[in-house]
This record gives sequence, C-alpha cells and structure tokens, in this order.
Amino acid sequence: MKINWFPGHMNKSQKNIKKLFKNIDICLEILDARIISASQNPIFNSWKIKNKTIKIINKIDLADPIITKKWIFKFKKEKMSVLSINKNFKNISKYILHKINNILIKKGNIVNPIKIIVIGIPNVGKSSIINQLVKKKICQVANIASVTRNIKEVKFKKGKILIYDTPGVMWTGKSCKEEYGYHLALCTAIKNIAFKYIDITIFLINHLKRYYSNCLKKKYGIQNFLKDSEDIIKEIGKNQNLISCNKNVSNIFILDKISRRIIQDFQSSKLGRISLDII
Repeated sequence: MKINWFPGHMNKSQKNIKKLFKNIDICLEILDARIISASQNPIFNSWKIKNKTIKIINKIDLADPIITKKWIFKFKKEKMSVLSINKNFKNISKYILHKINNILIKKGNIVNPIKIIVIGIPNVGKSSIINQLVKKKICQVANIASVTRNIKEVKFKKGKILIYDTPGVMWTGKSCKEEYGYHLALCTAIKNIAFKYIDITIFLINHLKRYYSNCLKKKYGIQNFLKDSEDIIKEIGKNQNLISCNKNVSNIFILDKISRRIIQDFQSSKLGRISLDII
C-alpha cells in the first residue's frame, strides 16, 4: 500500500528537526515494537545520528516477545544503544537517563544544558515517553496520528537537560516498501482518511494465517485457514454477530464494520501479542 498522507506541517517540521540536529547531544528514536522496520524513517539515518542515538522500542506489551528479542539482538550486534519499554514500565526515567549518561561519557566535553531530541513516526509514543521521563504530564497525548504539530521544548533536571518533543515524520517517496504502508496504517501511524479498512484487514488476515493462525482460531473460532481472506473476514463477522439480517445493508458496509472490529482487536492486543515485522 502506497502512503498518500503527508500533512503540510510535516514538511516544515522535518526541516526544523534537521536544523536542531547540529546542536543535539542525544537523539531518542522511538520505535513501535510491532513494526520496527516501518517505524525507522530512513530520513533520520541520512542525518548521521547513529553515534548519539538511543533506539527505544516502545509498546513491547503489544508485540510478539520472541520477535522483539530478535530485534534487540540485531541492534546490539550492530553496536547500537537500545532499550525496550511499554507504558506500564516502571522507572523508565532511570533507565533512559542511564543510557544517556553512557553515551555522554564516551563523548566527553558536554556543556549544560544537555540537549536531547525525541524523534519517530506519528503516534509511536514520543510524547508519552517524555511525560514518563520528566515524571509530569507535560506533552499532549492521544491514540491518533499527528497530535504533536510543533517542536516543543521541555526543561528537565532544573534546566540541566533540554528535551525537544517533535512532530511525527512520515516516510515519503519510493523508499517506503508497500508492506510498510499496511504496517503503519494498522498501527495508527497514518490517519484513516488515507486507507480503506477492508484493504488493511485483508493484509492483516493474510499475516495472521501465515504466522499467528492460533490467534484466529482462539479469538474467532476459525478452523479453515485455506479460505480466501475476505471469506475469513465474513466468517468472523458471523461468529461475532456483526452481520446484519437487513437485506438493505450493503456488503461493503458490512465488510467495513467487521474490518474495523478486527483491527481494533489487533490494536488492543485482544488477538494476542502480534508482530507485523517478522525477523
């Protein structure tokens, strides 16, 4: 699925974030544990931030723990600083500050305030992590894409640390693989005006049939995984009493209704802990 969603404020934000990097000491790149490849916007790598970046894998409580461990191993093998967390993780501030301190010691000659920038795709949890880091509800948070639209400065540790909360920046151009578009849509990094629910649900069902068939069986009672994915969606609708007896209700409306339910179940982990980016 091609991404045809890049709001005007993102282009401006991207330019402003790039300017900030000249004076940044530490970069916290927030990743979604379910879609690690898709949540690594290549534009950030082009800014040569590797040596001062901490990759924070967020939402690990929603992702397959075995896949998450494989990604952590991969990052460590590539000598990247990495930390995995979720919204209920205790002492997030302590662990992030410890990682930051390790990088600063290697760099040396750091002048206060220490400047930290938090980057990532839309709705990956940047603002939530900042709130947990400073232990205050200082940044606006919502489970929809593109809530943060401007760069915000947050002072921490009596002004000794300056944190920049940045708007999410989406992929552009041909660099985004087709499957990443589905990943981003399923994990609410893209607003729902940019896709059809039935399309991303068919992609999800195909993925579940291949890697997590037990989740389909346990949650929806699906037994035959050789069926076409659209037929499986209809079967789920019947099993969940979502199909109307009213003959005037269109097939498209019914499929859309069922698709939204399946996606909600995935996003809330009612299907289980599922990773879309299999390594």
